[in-house]
Amino acid sequence: MINNILNQFAKNVLQFTIYLKINVMCMYIMKICVNIVGQPRHELERFKYILDNLIYSRDHEFTYIYTTWVNENTDEFKKTFNEHNISIYTYDLPSKEEEDDIYKRIRCRHMTVDPTNAWSKTTYNFILALFILKKSAMSLLKYSNTHKCLFDLVITIRPDANIYNGSINTFYTKMSENLNNMYVAQNQKHNIYPPDDSYPDACFAANFENMIEILCIFDHIHKCGLTYTPNVLHPETSKWIYSTKILKLNIVYLEFDCFI
Repeated sequence: MINNILNQFAKNVLQFTIYLKINVMCMYIMKICVNIVGQPRHELERFKYILDNLIYSRDHEFTYIYTTWVNENTDEFKKTFNEHNISIYTYDLPSKEEEDDIYKRIRCRHMTVDPTNAWSKTTYNFILALFILKKSAMSLLKYSNTHKCLFDLVITIRPDANIYNGSINTFYTKMSENLNNMYVAQNQKHNIYPPDDSYPDACFAANFENMIEILCIFDHIHKCGLTYTPNVLHPETSKWIYSTKILKLNIVYLEFDCFI
């Protein structure tokens, strides 16, 4: 009698163990990097809420990287996100040679950078936006090489991004099914270009390899044939430079909104 009970108990334990193994194998745990790029903003508590509640998921492994300019005050940023163990990378502003190189890429080399001129200032800010994006690619590569890790998914987001009407962390299963896509919010600010041709700079996600290509988009910007209008070269324009067409990425819209 006791032996029968023990045998049945052992059988049940074995079946439950097999069930757990099958389910663990079916659940894909991703290594996700939250790649924060840009100037630190004043609404850090709101941004912390977004990171903790709309991006973070206990079902996956998270790493946080922040890239900004060397002259920015990151003390408040470090204090606010102390428990996140964020790796912070800072870079110098573009040198004159680097500015000239980017100007050539966007076919604006005939323009002079004059802060008193609204158009020139806007153009210069656009250059800075492209420049810091590429620097964030360097940050990702540095972190990956130093820590010997490769991320499954990278979410690039600005510190002033505002996510609402949904969240990113409800779509990780969907994204894991095809990490070759580029994922963005269904609604963004400043919809200048057709939806299938470009991407928002406020928040977007892709696998590690594609994200490096996206962040280095100014290497390809000479292919864009940009028109010389201030709205197109605005640093806060959500849809810009026909990147997905150039990089041949498939863009997928997720059911959340992201404004800046």
